[in-house]
Amino acid sequence: MGKKIKKGSKKDKEATKAKNDDSMNSKKLEASLSDMSLTAKSDNSKLKLDNRRRCSSTTRSMTSLSHVVNQINEGMIKNVIVMVGAGISTRSGIPDFRSPETGLYANLKRFQLEDPCDVFDFDYFLKNPRPFFELAKELYPSGKYLPNEAHFFIKILHDRGILKRLYTQNIDGLERAADIPEGKLIEAHGTFSSATCIKCKKQCKGKEIKVILNKTLFI
Repeated sequence: MGKKIKKGSKKDKEATKAKNDDSMNSKKLEASLSDMSLTAKSDNSKLKLDNRRRCSSTTRSMTSLSHVVNQINEGMIKNVIVMVGAGISTRSGIPDFRSPETGLYANLKRFQLEDPCDVFDFDYFLKNPRPFFELAKELYPSGKYLPNEAHFFIKILHDRGILKRLYTQNIDGLERAADIPEGKLIEAHGTFSSATCIKCKKQCKGKEIKVILNKTLFI
């Protein structure tokens, strides 16, 4: 009679094999990253080429910010697309949307909205424009808030010729204040740089909007 195979032994072997494979892959990854770090001070073109080939999607996702900076300095990164949201401007003093007590939605409680998102709802705006215009007064770029390190880092990417596009959800205008060209900007949620009348479709520049907002009283 043959030996009885213990129940579950096949699963144990597969688990052991998977563990060994993971360990081997981790060592390979560490070795690859260690080799790639040499590019920060090396001028050897062959080494740069080899390192570029090692930049698989897996290794890129696990490298540090300093490694990315080194790659930019070595000219190994040529095309950069940046996507940002409210978090990039909190360091400039602009609140995000959902933080308890300090977020924009929390500050809109004084308008007694059923849903804070109504402030950006077009149908609600037609019924009651006051909350939107009051918020627009607070957010309008007036020099109260200034770009921070994150905005200027993106500007550096542009100055080096590797920024292809900046997609932003923000309407605070800090990207423009950091001198990032309009042609590189996709302002997904709009901008204060221009406006269009919803009735007559007349367009006007941002400076005209500011004058109107400052003169208008919403009772």
